Amino acid sequence: MRSARGWAVLLLAAVLIACSGYDGRPQGEIGATPSPAPQADAGPIDLGRGEALYQDLCAHCHGPEAEGGRGWPSLRDASCQSCGEYTDLWQTIEATMPWRAANQCGRRCARDIAAWIVNDLSTTPSCTINFEYAQIAMQDFRATVRIANRRGLDVESWTLAWTPDAGQRITAVEGGDIEPRATDLLLTPAAAHARIADGGEVQIVLEGTHEGVNTVPEDLRLEAPPCFAAAPAAGW
Repeated sequence: MRSARGWAVLLLAAVLIACSGYDGRPQGEIGATPSPAPQADAGPIDLGRGEALYQDLCAHCHGPEAEGGRGWPSLRDASCQSCGEYTDLWQTIEATMPWRAANQCGRRCARDIAAWIVNDLSTTPSCTINFEYAQIAMQDFRATVRIANRRGLDVESWTLAWTPDAGQRITAVEGGDIEPRATDLLLTPAAAHARIADGGEVQIVLEGTHEGVNTVPEDLRLEAPPCFAAAPAAGW
């Protein structure tokens, strides 16, 4: 039979173990509770560092060119639903990757890897275009064009081209200039609208006349390398 002192020692040991948070698993073993990921967010995005970190931490599952493999998805196309959205992607990486070792990649690591994927690999659009008619009168119209940047880096310059409806004529532009070409229009932003910060957007207002038809252009072509966008669905 244990003495009262022996029971007291055992009870004290149990209390110390409980307070320490030790769960009986060897520290560092896969499946052990990871340490919180560092939250530092210092320094500019570094695509070269992002590629190196990807090769070190991600390539063994997703492939050296992010083509996917061994049950892991490609990060280059629409099978990766967050790969065109820089913010969604780095937050996913920070919270969950590498698999079972998420504490190996903190915020700056996740941001650099995500920026490299979005800018150098992904075929998922990383910018969006919204073309909307704000007002249509008997012979006049007013439309807004909004371009949003989700690529992880600033867009330093851009242009937008499209084929207008027959009978449409742009008479005024707020925030840029329109150049009529042989078969389409080329919108060039004013200096104040040429740069689109990461996570930001610009808006251009168009005014013009028409002869009865005003559809959303089906062939909006954004030139803002390496950011690109899919044309919005056609509609009235």
